Amino acid sequence: MCYHVWLADIAVKHVQGPAFLTILGAFAVACFFALSGFLLALPYVAAFVEGRKLPAWTAFARDRFLRIYPLYAFAVITLVLLNVPNPGIHPGDAHDVISHLTFTFVFNHESALTIDPPMWTMATDVQFYVLLPVLFAAVAFFDRKRRLAVLAASVVVLVAASIVWRLAHASAADAALQDFALKVIIFEQLPAMFTAFGGGILGAIAWYKAPRERRTLLGIAALLFALPFLYYGLNNLVPYIVMNDVFCGAGAAGVLVAGCALLPNRLFESKPVMWAERLSYGVYLFHFFVVDYVRQFTAPLPPWPYFFATAALAYVATSVLVLPMYLWIERPFLVLKSVLNKRAEHYLEPAA
Repeated sequence: MCYHVWLADIAVKHVQGPAFLTILGAFAVACFFALSGFLLALPYVAAFVEGRKLPAWTAFARDRFLRIYPLYAFAVITLVLLNVPNPGIHPGDAHDVISHLTFTFVFNHESALTIDPPMWTMATDVQFYVLLPVLFAAVAFFDRKRRLAVLAASVVVLVAASIVWRLAHASAADAALQDFALKVIIFEQLPAMFTAFGGGILGAIAWYKAPRERRTLLGIAALLFALPFLYYGLNNLVPYIVMNDVFCGAGAAGVLVAGCALLPNRLFESKPVMWAERLSYGVYLFHFFVVDYVRQFTAPLPPWPYFFATAALAYVATSVLVLPMYLWIERPFLVLKSVLNKRAEHYLEPAA
């Protein structure tokens, strides 16, 4: 939200400001992907540690579909039917709707930023959904005592391969800076972004293996690990695009584990945080257009008051907008997901 307000701030106020503000988007995406890697890997890691069968891929696919697709499909179709102004390459058409509903739009320069530009992260996340069960199924062939070690080594190899991918495409970095659709196609899909997902998986391994009484130490260690990556990543001291997302991904994974270990549970269980979490997916899907609308009213303000007022008003306005969507679209499918999981004896929840 703040990063997209910052983009509007640059367009309206022509103020660049501190360098780290221009990197907030990269860090936010890294947090999103690291969180996916962490949460989705936990049931598989638990199965390895406890010697149980891996969660069925059919149940995993069903859960992912029920969690993300109904509201996503509603957003895609609604934004096109209402002809919501789109700052992408061109207004969404029937081809764009089909490519978005099948998550293939990120492979085409003409469709990568249509309908709702931030949606490209959903396509990358879905690519990870496909890889995750395959990765764990492959590791499951090894002896039970070595599975976690093989998993960790495999993730490290995939992270290294992701960095190699980025370095191999370094010659396209300058062009991608000028053409975000090109950046999405080359540097923002799973081969290049596994650094963040992999950090989340490694965090899940560390979290599950650490005894409860030592998780505070794990949190401190994770935070100390994250700080130098955040310093270099958020201050743009590494080559932008090629390595910045790598540093942001490592920092995001460290912050994630540190937050789980060091912050009190009552914080996460408080009503404001729980409702912010419930509405966060809808806010993600619709905030881009609300920011564009709100800034028409906040534009007369000086640069910094404009920035904070736009961010606050856009967040509140988007939350109000998506509340009925959560209640009438998202929540019924989440309830169905919960009911089906309770009925499926073979599906195992993570032992948190």
